[in-house]
Order: sequence, then C-alpha cells, then structure tokens
Amino acid sequence: MFTEQYFNNNKAYKVYNNANFSIVLDRSCNADCKFCVENLRNHSSNKRNCDYESVLSKMRELDTSISITGGEPTANSRFIELVNLVDKYKFRKTVVTTNGSFLIRDNFKILDSLLNFNHLNISKAHFDEEKNRAVMRYKTDDYFSNEDLISVMNHIKEKESKLRVRLSCVLTQSTIKSKEDIQAYVDFYSDYVDNIVFRELMKSDEIENIEKKEFYRTNAVDMTPILREISEDTEFKLINETNGYYYNVKVYEYKGMILCFEQADLRNMRNRKEDEIYEFVLHESGRLCGSWNDSETHLGDFHG
Repeated sequence: MFTEQYFNNNKAYKVYNNANFSIVLDRSCNADCKFCVENLRNHSSNKRNCDYESVLSKMRELDTSISITGGEPTANSRFIELVNLVDKYKFRKTVVTTNGSFLIRDNFKILDSLLNFNHLNISKAHFDEEKNRAVMRYKTDDYFSNEDLISVMNHIKEKESKLRVRLSCVLTQSTIKSKEDIQAYVDFYSDYVDNIVFRELMKSDEIENIEKKEFYRTNAVDMTPILREISEDTEFKLINETNGYYYNVKVYEYKGMILCFEQADLRNMRNRKEDEIYEFVLHESGRLCGSWNDSETHLGDFHG
C-alpha cells in the first residue's frame, strides 16, 4: 500500500501506491463559483515560473496519476506547453479539470491539445442555464453552455479520441439537492456523456473566505440520506466503494451511466501521519507538497 521514497534533503516518506499528482497551474479563474474549494483558504499569492519538466520527470518515476487544475487552468498561457510535457512522459492516468469556457476557442485549440488525455472533468452546477450561471458566476462572457458541451463531444468523436468527458456537479440547496434532482440531471445529459460525479460540499472548520463560509453554512446538502435512497433503488447498481482518509466515494451504474458520489471531510486530514503522502500537489509557487496547503509537507521546489 505504501512505498518508501525520499524527498527534500533525503527525508523518508511513505507514499501511497495509488497517489495522484495535482498541478495547480493557476489559481486565478474567469468564474467565481459560490462552491469553489479554491477559495476556502487564503492561499499564498506567490507565483513562480515553475520547472514542469523536472517535476514531471520526478513524478513519472513514482508512477502517479496526474491532474491539471486551478483556478481555471486552460486560461493560463502555459497550459498547452504543460499538456505536451505530460503527454511526453506518458503518465498512467491524465486528467484536466475545467469550467469548459476555453475549450472551443480558436477552432478547438485547447481541446485538441487534450486528445491524448484520459479524462476531461467539466464543471456544470445545473442543466438549467440560468441556475448554472447564477451559482458559477462567470466574470466574462466565456460561459460554457450546453450547446458548447455538444460541440465538444462531437469534436472528440470526430477526432476519434480516447478522451472521456465527465461532468462534475456540486450539490447545493440552490441547484441539485435530492435524488430526484440527480436523476433529472443525469437524464438531461445522458445523450452527451456517460460519466458524472456528484460532490458534497467539503466539510471544513478552517474556511477563511467569509462569503464562502456563509454559502457553505446555508447551502450544504447532506448526501448521506440521498445515498440511502439510491441504495434502495434497484435502478442503481453499486459497482465500487472507496473509503479514504478524508473522503468516501461510491460508484453506481444507472441507465448505462457511471455515477460517482463523493463526500469529503477536510478535518480528517489532520489524522494523516506526518511521514505519509496520499497525494502530491505542485502549487503555483513551484512548491511541491504532500498537501493542498502550500505550507504543509514541503517536499521540494521546482521553479526557474
């Protein structure tokens, strides 16, 4: 389950064998989603010119999966450069998380760079465009509509790419909040995608952003009773379950779709032993850490 590895002046750590490596390309975003986990804490604003080649070489030796995230990573000028480097190192699983708004620009330039990736996670809070806009709060006109999603899916099909699109939906009182809402969401998008993840708002007692703290307090949806209903519905077939050190995941098949349900409690991250690493995060400062907090479990620096 764990393999001993050495980092930062040859300090020994126990690395989880299925660890993921996330690159936070840029914390800035062209939207301001009310549920955005990036705004829970006031992160360091120190940005450096990261040496992606060196860190990718190191992570490839550990055989991690890799995720490119943000903020909105596709808005960053180095995005395609980074994607090409990830392609070069042939990681076992490659994922990008995005709000989708830049995918079809310039004749699908961004999307075409991703055709060798495995997964493209696109955030859609609701299938109703007005409700989706209200909670995702795009700052510009770069809104990713349902029609844009269809264009993305058609383009991937035309290119005969293995890239698999997965929609990501966070449960909130103002969007999707019940088993019936989930079924309506799935039925709406079933003609376009076959993979959707539903997430509960993360539990945390360290939310520093005042606006987000109030939204989490008033809009959180408890997924547990919904999962209980789902477990009693014969249309839903449980195919996998994972209980991690701060997250729980259940995967169901429903009408030919793969539905993933995730619950996370950031407070449980404190239970992790100091010498254990379950995930790697390269922050935009170039600091490689074993935590989403760029001041914890510092493993090395990768910047020019």
